Amino acid sequence: PAREYREGAKALWERLGLPGLRPQPPWHGYSLGDWNEAWDEAATRAAAGDYLENGRRTHQRQQNGLVPETSARVMSLTDPTTKMSKSDPNPKSRIDVLDSPDEVRKKIMSAVTDSEPTVRFDRAQKPGISNLLEIMSACTGRSIDDLAMEYADGGYGVFKEAVAEAVIAELAPIRSIYQNLDDADVARILQRGALDARTKAEGYQQEVRDAVGLHRQ
Repeated sequence: PAREYREGAKALWERLGLPGLRPQPPWHGYSLGDWNEAWDEAATRAAAGDYLENGRRTHQRQQNGLVPETSARVMSLTDPTTKMSKSDPNPKSRIDVLDSPDEVRKKIMSAVTDSEPTVRFDRAQKPGISNLLEIMSACTGRSIDDLAMEYADGGYGVFKEAVAEAVIAELAPIRSIYQNLDDADVARILQRGALDARTKAEGYQQEVRDAVGLHRQ
């Protein structure tokens, strides 16, 4: 059942020591913009029986908490009207999960904004600043309104620095775990995962054979 998949993923993530972060697919090569979309897609596949059955896919995903209130679609840092993507040829357009703190800081500080110095949320008139507000809200858990009020008149430089520090802090646990992995650890994880997948697949195959009567005399 979808609930068991979600509970299992949560338990595994907590065992990794990252209860404050959402479970994510393999980290290498994923940008911040891919994070929510990739995990939501994985969870969507697992939860397919829940919402396809009643034809309310989007509604069910929102009820299950798979779509966050903010930053469900993180936008490019160089063109805030398009989605952040690892396929963008410009590396400054995205935050890669394994970027160093200096790389994150440089990318955020050079993010495209606008000429009006006030920090406020307005996707139509201020897409760049609105994107940074959503990113900071997702990383800190604070509301967009609260952040906009705090940084409204402090200038874009101060605000961007705060966004950069929030992103760096959010990615730090992942970078730490990744850097501490060695080849033997990765090999053991892959072997265990392959064995688990094979065992589950064999069980499902047996259920299908029984259901269609392949073993009936």
